[in-house]
Amino acid sequence: MATFTRSLRADMSLPEVLQVLCSVPEYDELPVRHNEDKINASMARGVRLPVDSRTADDPHTKANLLLQAHMSRQALPISDYVTDTKSVLDNSLRVLQAMVDVAADAGWLGTALSTINLVQCIMQGRWVDDSSLLILPHLDADAATELAAATGCSSLPELMEELQGPAGAGGSGGRQERRTAVVDALAGLLGSSRAREVMQVVERLPRVAVRVQSARLVNPSRAGPETELDDEGSPTLQQGAGGQEGSSWEVE
Repeated sequence: MATFTRSLRADMSLPEVLQVLCSVPEYDELPVRHNEDKINASMARGVRLPVDSRTADDPHTKANLLLQAHMSRQALPISDYVTDTKSVLDNSLRVLQAMVDVAADAGWLGTALSTINLVQCIMQGRWVDDSSLLILPHLDADAATELAAATGCSSLPELMEELQGPAGAGGSGGRQERRTAVVDALAGLLGSSRAREVMQVVERLPRVAVRVQSARLVNPSRAGPETELDDEGSPTLQQGAGGQEGSSWEVE
């Protein structure tokens, strides 16, 4: 908590949140073995976010490099780093949840959202700005680009929409034609067996629809003479009989 109090602030970006995560005492005992400082320095030249090369022998720098390699799905240089990555990941989610709580309690929406994005990145092993198609099996960046060019599906929700419903389900002929075109494109890129695996994963994903509706003034002329207006000229709610809120204006 002392680390959070000292380091967290409003409107932090994802790289800044990652830096705070890697500075926590939980990583003090992450082993940096003989000559691993050289391996860390080499890894530092290939990660997205820069680290201080002078701290290549620091366990917190190593934690940062391992998390970046995990989110970039980079091959690790030695087998010991696989075990170390598991240890770093085991601690990261618990620490990040505490960081979300601290940011939310302080009213730092931007920092809380950046932390939640980092949680999602670590869970999926992808950066926040990677194509959502890359979470599917067998799809790499090149295959996702080719799929988008062939089908117009540049994101996972678009692909889910095109593959919605089982083959032969009722619906318009146009929908069935689009589904067939996407299936054929996947088979052409990945082969029939891998394409079926991708479709099985897509069809198991939950489909969530969110509808947001805000109240707005329909008939301002019906506002009574005692209606109060706020600084922007909008009617304010009045306290009615029996302690109930009421107003002389309508919303849809």
